[in-house]
Amino acid sequence: MMPHPASAMRRVIAATLLALAGSAMARPNWLLIGSDGGVDLYIDEASIERPAGHVKAWTMLSFDKRQKGGSLSEQRLFLFSCKDQMLEWQQSIHYAEPLGEGEFVQARSRLRAVAAERDASHGAAVLPEANFLHIFNSLC
Repeated sequence: MMPHPASAMRRVIAATLLALAGSAMARPNWLLIGSDGGVDLYIDEASIERPAGHVKAWTMLSFDKRQKGGSLSEQRLFLFSCKDQMLEWQQSIHYAEPLGEGEFVQARSRLRAVAAERDASHGAAVLPEANFLHIFNSLC
């Protein structure tokens, strides 16, 4: 007896969703790439992607002292242009404890950051990752 086409389709959809969920939930593999004045900088080897002409990866800043807003770590998504050698910030997620542990504190996206940069009271964003551009460049 042949399975009903609708139930076969449901099994295919369920298997596809499980596969996608598994890949989206890959555990980070934080590799220490350096330190810069009270902050250790890591890159997640599991997150590295190479869209055409770019490298996209998550980094983690783990601070020695609690930051304004209460975080001890900040996970940042960057897009690096291999051609222009430019690092573009995309998103940040702040956590209460080092290395992305503890409670979620806040998140920021590129659109919100662009608006904030227009407000002089926010000041310029400091990117410790700029000191480690050679890491992104070596991934091109």
